[in-house]
Amino acid sequence: MTPVPIAAFMASKAVALVSDKVVRVLEPAAGSGVLLASVVHALLAKPDGPERIELLAYEIDARLLPALSDACVACREAAAHRGVVLEFEVRHEDFLLSPLCLAQQPVADVVIANPPYFKLNSGDLRVRAHPYAVHGQANIYGLFMAACVRLLRPGASYCFITPRSWTNGPFFAAVRRHLLARTRLDAIHVFESRRTHFKDDAVLQEAMITWASACRHGSAVRVSSSAGSRDLEHCSSQTFLHNAIVRAGDGQVIFLPDASSADALPSSWTDSLGTLGLRVSTGPTVAFRANSQTRDDYAATTVPLLWMQHVQRMHIQWPVGKKREYIAANSVTAWMLLHNEPMVLLRRFSPKEDVRRMTAAPYLGDLPGEYLGLENHLNYICRPGGSMTVNEVRGLAALLNCELIDRHFRSVSGNTQINATEMRTLPLPSWAVIDAIGRALPPGEGDLAEAERAVSAVLYGPALEADVCELRA
Repeated sequence: MTPVPIAAFMASKAVALVSDKVVRVLEPAAGSGVLLASVVHALLAKPDGPERIELLAYEIDARLLPALSDACVACREAAAHRGVVLEFEVRHEDFLLSPLCLAQQPVADVVIANPPYFKLNSGDLRVRAHPYAVHGQANIYGLFMAACVRLLRPGASYCFITPRSWTNGPFFAAVRRHLLARTRLDAIHVFESRRTHFKDDAVLQEAMITWASACRHGSAVRVSSSAGSRDLEHCSSQTFLHNAIVRAGDGQVIFLPDASSADALPSSWTDSLGTLGLRVSTGPTVAFRANSQTRDDYAATTVPLLWMQHVQRMHIQWPVGKKREYIAANSVTAWMLLHNEPMVLLRRFSPKEDVRRMTAAPYLGDLPGEYLGLENHLNYICRPGGSMTVNEVRGLAALLNCELIDRHFRSVSGNTQINATEMRTLPLPSWAVIDAIGRALPPGEGDLAEAERAVSAVLYGPALEADVCELRA
């Protein structure tokens, strides 16, 4: 459920520009009515508030209906004390399958929601009812976001609190296109901690609040952030141009800089893995499918099998004494093995509060055997039809571990997963810069501090030297 301070924060901004004398409010996943009550409170507090408020609440969980109805009755009584007429209707049904939602007619002046978050399979009735919002596997909160956009009246306000995963990646591309084609972003608030906004729930992603308007005017977006609900009144904020937040391209990515900085990556970084002749892929060894072929001990017919625990920042540690660190090399496993050659290995997931989002290591092809197994929770970067040099591998791994890249990923995603699609679109410097970083690293296995020093020396060293020369002159 939405904590009261967060609900009040959402509602106050959602109704700030509402000036109609009759205001229709829709809550598609109303729960116990906290968000509805907050909207009514904010409307009644306006000096030029409405004369009539109409509430429409949907809730599928019958256990919450008594509390929701009581909240609506309390809102009606509070409005009456201010001389405002308030009517409400509570509908016990699945909003996404409701006649109102499927009719897709503009009916609401304010839509506010904290929708449920879970994945849906392709055969789910809700997925089939909203194909315009589906690209790959759907998450129900994305369907709520897209469906509600279609119900906004001209100039209406839209406010959702959701995970950050919808702002990037292919699975939410249809949701983003749908939302951005019909509304303009007004403001965004990011919760920096995964632990403080919903204390009673296991929310593994950073959450965000999105405010938008059903109009096509305005070029600025206010971006704010806080650790959780306790510091909302003192949160930092900054205004950015709309095109600095919404990055054009297929699927459009919503970039979320922190309040104190714009995009961390230099504008001169115009290359990508593709333009550099590299490919990123997911490790082909799926543990449960290869269970009969994995081994605890070395044999003449086995090759090393690397898991996430073997990949540390800037070095590979294998073996580590855990089970199944070998895989048989035979005709059954041939399709899931890679040639043993230099490449960059990356963890696909990071711990929730890790110091960096990315964990990358240079693999120099020095483990025994002609082939290598990579478990599915790893990504790898290689050169198809060729081989990366030692300096290229070490330089790219150091760059991916550095603070610049970390800030970029935290700006475009609140998820702990680094997927291959995000890696393919990551802006990168030229090969000359990457090779120079590799040469700047000390020999042997390194660590994060050495990687950061090498990156800083190559990226900032010449500029700093020029500044010194200018001052001396």
